[in-house]
Amino acid sequence: MAIELTTVLSDPDNSILNFSKSRRVQANIIENYLFFTDGYNEPRKIDTTQDYEIGGYNASDITVAKLAPQFAPEITVLDTSETAGNYIEEKFVRFAYRYKFYDNTYSVYSPFSNIVFKVNNEVLTEEQIHSQSN
Repeated sequence: MAIELTTVLSDPDNSILNFSKSRRVQANIIENYLFFTDGYNEPRKIDTTQDYEIGGYNASDITVAKLAPQFAPEITVLDTSETAGNYIEEKFVRFAYRYKFYDNTYSVYSPFSNIVFKVNNEVLTEEQIHSQSN
């Protein structure tokens, strides 16, 4: 029985994979993804259905842990009579976001925004809430 081998990723000068000859690489296949690590570099993931051209990818393209957004969203509260219902009345509200990548994976969440609290048609920022509690 012949085994067919297909190269999906090539790193001829080892500049991206950074493998060491003294470390064993451990790998698992889940669906069409090959997950691997050598216990030294961060875990990596290769989509076996994708062709990674030499020089057309970098380490962050195959890293399992994707970078998170760096900045928290900024909130601007608008008071309008056209809004049907008041969904944030007497609730502490914070927001965060994350990235969705081309392979349908997600980053971890961004830092959360400051808290906003609305009571009796008055919007309080996190700083105002803390100053009133002191």
